[in-house]
Amino acid sequence: MWTFTDFAYRTRAIVIPSLVEKCLPSARAGTKSKAIEALLLYVEVDTPDPVLEDLIPGLSAKLPKLVAATTTAMKEIYRQFGTRTVNPKPALKQLPKLFAHSDKGVRQEATAFAVVLYSWLGDALRPSLAELNAIQLKSLDEAFAGVEGGKATAERMLRSQKAQQAQQSVQPGTSTSNTPFALRVCVVILN
Repeated sequence: MWTFTDFAYRTRAIVIPSLVEKCLPSARAGTKSKAIEALLLYVEVDTPDPVLEDLIPGLSAKLPKLVAATTTAMKEIYRQFGTRTVNPKPALKQLPKLFAHSDKGVRQEATAFAVVLYSWLGDALRPSLAELNAIQLKSLDEAFAGVEGGKATAERMLRSQKAQQAQQSVQPGTSTSNTPFALRVCVVILN
């Protein structure tokens, strides 16, 4: 039986640009959220770098709505998986361009994106923002004040990380006596 994982590698180059062009800038909230969830699923089953490579052209689009939506999608990827899993360098290169955009909505999404990156990177983010003007830096500092820099934790993991974590928990010599699985095994053995 075929699974999404089997097709993810082959369909990524076709599906992700279509999601970026057609679904992310949609006026329907359900379409946007499902498109972002599909992108997160592609990141989860595959490596995140090719997904970001397919997302980055959306940041150069002429439509501000598309640029803002792509920024939101990238923000969600970094918020869910973190900079330990997803390489922050492509995003850091794009941040000054997003803050220089003429549309206010894009700049607001760039601020939210920068706050997410700050929660993962802390003060290591500041050199990437050196090109911004003083007013933008001041508003970013105010936004950063409510966030602990470098203290974020990942909400999701890659499938390879989940498998590795499951493998480590099953290895001999580790104590699994408190897990529900171990309790079930004990009950089955006693019966």
